[in-house]
Amino acid sequence: MNFIKNRNMKKKKIIMTVGMPFSGKSIAAKEYKEKGWVVIERDKILNEILAQETFMQEVINEARKLPEVTREDVFKIQNKIAIEKLTDEVINKIKEGEEENYFYDGTNLQKEARRGIATLDKESFDVEVMLFAVPLEELKKRAQKVAESNERGGSFNEGALKNIERMYNMFEAPELDEGYSKITEIHLPDEVKNEMSHFSLR
Repeated sequence: MNFIKNRNMKKKKIIMTVGMPFSGKSIAAKEYKEKGWVVIERDKILNEILAQETFMQEVINEARKLPEVTREDVFKIQNKIAIEKLTDEVINKIKEGEEENYFYDGTNLQKEARRGIATLDKESFDVEVMLFAVPLEELKKRAQKVAESNERGGSFNEGALKNIERMYNMFEAPELDEGYSKITEIHLPDEVKNEMSHFSLR
């Protein structure tokens, strides 16, 4: 049976966050959830994928195809497979969902990680980006503050600092030509509440 699009069917709106840890994405997600949007948590889905027994087997199978395998090769294979599975899961949740407004909460720092959402059918989906632009030094300060308050558990050390720096250096700024209808740049958490006024809940 062929699917016939209802002319009166409204587009589903998707807001995808792009930003580092400690940049304010969770604050935004909470605000949107309180307004009735469906919040999709990237990290939660990703952790479920990484915990699957079949995941590492897929990585091993791909690695065996290479004449020689380095740790960097394994990392790239893991990342590629994880992103593919993550994207499929997120898209399925949005397509199968009955609601009209979705807030995709995740770092989404690289273009490849955003591609699947950005290239959704424009007749059925309106995809916007909320970009959290926070300087590296400010991110480090926030991370340190969270660690001292034990808000997220664990400890903050030089290894954590280097990880933040590594992620920051991996960042690829989103562009409209990736397939978005709008990119909104957020600098401070308080701006999230102001931005809420620009989106009407349908």
